[in-house]
Amino acid sequence: MEGNHSILKDIKNGYPKDPLLSKVLENVAHHKSFEIIKDLIYTQNRTGDSVLCIPSIIQKKRQLTEVIIAQAHEVLGHFGPQKTAEYI
Repeated sequence: MEGNHSILKDIKNGYPKDPLLSKVLENVAHHKSFEIIKDLIYTQNRTGDSVLCIPSIIQKKRQLTEVIIAQAHEVLGHFGPQKTAEYI
């Protein structure tokens, strides 16, 4: 995933199409729990870690989140949903 720049491009191009993240792009100052770093939107999860926001868009006839999970699963194999989520 780290070397897959096409995914990053899809994420960036998807922000304007996402109902919430498009508003964040318009005025990040009004959305205190978000920040933009190198054209990518981040927020914090429950444990305070900075996490990348994935837009709700279709890519290759699938939700982008599904594509990312599938790629992580290919890398990790069958280690279960918790390990996959931690990797992502």
